[in-house]
Amino acid sequence: INFRTYKKSFKNHKTYYNPPEKWKVFENTHETIIDKETFDIVQHIRENHRTRTNLGEMPLLSGMVYCADCGAKLYQVRGNGWTYDKHYMVCASYRKKSKQTCSSHQIRNIVLEKLILQRINDMINLVHNSESEFVELVTKQTKENTNRKLKEAKKEYEIAMARINKLDSIIQHLYEDNIEGKISDDRFSKLSVNYEIEQADLTSKIKDLDIYINEETNKLVNVESFVTAVKKYTHIETLDCEVLRELVSKVLVYKVEKIDGKRQQRIDVIFNGLEGIKLDK
Repeated sequence: INFRTYKKSFKNHKTYYNPPEKWKVFENTHETIIDKETFDIVQHIRENHRTRTNLGEMPLLSGMVYCADCGAKLYQVRGNGWTYDKHYMVCASYRKKSKQTCSSHQIRNIVLEKLILQRINDMINLVHNSESEFVELVTKQTKENTNRKLKEAKKEYEIAMARINKLDSIIQHLYEDNIEGKISDDRFSKLSVNYEIEQADLTSKIKDLDIYINEETNKLVNVESFVTAVKKYTHIETLDCEVLRELVSKVLVYKVEKIDGKRQQRIDVIFNGLEGIKLDK
């Protein structure tokens, strides 16, 4: 990373810090110590750090389970002396803020871990038995998802640019009306300030969209890397932290619903790099 600091002139030796948006990252300038796959896995683990409970324990699923409705993490609940089959997770918004904010989304750890283990083994079987079809499906859907996102972003970009150009014209006419005495200086000042604020917001939005469009255009899901990680396993008997974080990005828990009188709860296991990819069951 370069340009973290700068000096105002060669006469001034004081060092000033640049904001992060002015930093420049030059990748692959040195020989790598570890491969990119391992690096990405470590970064994923760092981003989803596990938090110890008040009893000093480190839950297996800590930092990985999210409410599918409000987006909050699921909170670990257990009591001193409880057996493990009684431990459960609940939506943090529901527990900490207000029951009106979200529903509980409660699910027992043992049930969730069993389901995740089954999904992982299903993925292992899929990759081992139908690798080429799997790679083709993921690649196709990735392109479709990327194209859809790009289309939406480019449309927003065009609308924002058109509005900026329109505002330039409006501000120019305001200036001319002010010069000709059609509107007062005070009125001109208030109107122009509002338009310029809107224009500044749009300019910032365009910069963000430009970055997003470039990132999406250059983004390629490294499905081969995921396949390599999966093929290290033939069958997993017990779920552990290493396997979980190597293969799974996050888990989404939906609220409980009754369908035909039966209690049902949807769970989505999102694998690393495969978010938005739909696989046949």
